[in-house]
Amino acid sequence: MDSKRAKNFTEQDKNILLDIVEQFISVIGNKRTDATSVKEKNTAWEEITKLYNANCQSGPRLPKQLHYLYDTLKRRAPQHIADDKVEHYKTGGGTFTPKTDNIDERFIAMMKPQLEPLRNCYDSCAEYLGDVVLDVINPSADHLQKAPEVVTHTALEVEIQKSSPKQPL
Repeated sequence: MDSKRAKNFTEQDKNILLDIVEQFISVIGNKRTDATSVKEKNTAWEEITKLYNANCQSGPRLPKQLHYLYDTLKRRAPQHIADDKVEHYKTGGGTFTPKTDNIDERFIAMMKPQLEPLRNCYDSCAEYLGDVVLDVINPSADHLQKAPEVVTHTALEVEIQKSSPKQPL
């Protein structure tokens, strides 16, 4: 067995891969796993490999190697952002050494629709995410005949309402 280890991917190689993957993101980012989708994904990875090998500096790569790098970047970018957020809170907003680099930022920008949580005003963390919070106005005596009105508030308005003193009815 005479297998040689390939050279490490350089930052330039990763940027080249991301440039090429952006063209095929609708195919390889597809969540479907039926036979047709898998075949399209494999064809896309073959095409990505051809384009990558025509432009790379560190030597030719196999589709399996490029797919593995893509999966690694896909796992690493959100983790680095989460680690940075934790470090930011640990320092109280002070200085810290961020783990994210421009590769992570490019990947997050490319995958933003898949990585953002869905908006849900009824979720317990809606205020934290800045989603709209629905609040039902307490009906008074003259409103008992009608259904309560629904008013939308931003998380900031809800926080202001919580901090203001309550007036007795």
